[in-house]
Amino acid sequence: MALAIQPIDGAVYSFATLSGLCISSEVSDEKADQIFKYFIEYMHDGGEGQLLFQSGVEGVHWEQDGDKAKPLPNLADPSAVTTSVWITPWLSLTPLELTDKITEKADAVTNSLAITDAVAVQTPITPVSETLNKITSDLELEKADILAKVVMGEMTVADGVAAYEEVAKELNVQKVLDELNGR
Repeated sequence: MALAIQPIDGAVYSFATLSGLCISSEVSDEKADQIFKYFIEYMHDGGEGQLLFQSGVEGVHWEQDGDKAKPLPNLADPSAVTTSVWITPWLSLTPLELTDKITEKADAVTNSLAITDAVAVQTPITPVSETLNKITSDLELEKADILAKVVMGEMTVADGVAAYEEVAKELNVQKVLDELNGR
């Protein structure tokens, strides 16, 4: 059973901005209209399209149970049920208008959403940095390696900080900071 846990006194939960879908300016106006109509609009139609993106395929991800869309065991983990496929049903932008496909929220979800509403803070959107896009994977790998060595006692904290500063210098993190701060 999953439980919603209040944050430690004085702390907050942070959550990221919802991801967005964009249509490339490289496609023709006709293709852009088709992408919008048959993909974006369909996933928010309040009907069968939205049900597909929220609950998945009937008989694979859910089954009809009275007026409810009852989740079936998750294909990747049969001990759990499928809770969403693409759009989380209780966080959708548009209400589902199909009254015979109700998705019930587990108590843990209801409690978690209440806690989020009460104490969560939205994480600000990070400005774009071309350099950061190029170095993120290398920087994260180096950081994880250094942190593991510090935790395992193979490196002191001071040596870890010095090693990370060296990696940051090699990868030109200062240029990232300049880009993010508009310099």
